[in-house]
Amino acid sequence: MKRIPLLPRYFRWLGCILIIVSISIFLNDFYLPLTKYEFTDLTIRTFVIVDNTPRDGGPVYFGVSDVNLGFTLIVLGALLGLCGIAFSRKTVEDEFVNSLRLFAWSWAIILSILYAIVANLFVFGTQYLTLMVLFPHFLLTLFILIFNIRWWQSSNRREQ
Repeated sequence: MKRIPLLPRYFRWLGCILIIVSISIFLNDFYLPLTKYEFTDLTIRTFVIVDNTPRDGGPVYFGVSDVNLGFTLIVLGALLGLCGIAFSRKTVEDEFVNSLRLFAWSWAIILSILYAIVANLFVFGTQYLTLMVLFPHFLLTLFILIFNIRWWQSSNRREQ
């Protein structure tokens, strides 16, 4: 049996923590303000490839610009958390678990492509860009859901 290179099991917990922190910061900034500070106001002067934010100086290409990194860090934290959960190993890694992973990835990719088709046909403007930025999140979330549902179903069948 060929082994799939996976992360250690504790990355699942680190991923859960990252997702919880990202979601709580997002909710604090946009829906349920628990503090006066808003993380999305985090502005840093950093290197950018392209920054076409409307301002007096015009767009910046391959230079240094003041950018708002708050939402970017929220999205990146959630993506890294999902990767930690999706790519960490189970207690027992055998051929059955590998077949479950393959099944879950296949369906996650199929459903993500349907998501992209619907977004391309029916969503326009900046909302389209938002949906496309969240595409990898959707793919990983589908994989995690499908894999864990199938794992739970198979463990219930084994007990009977």
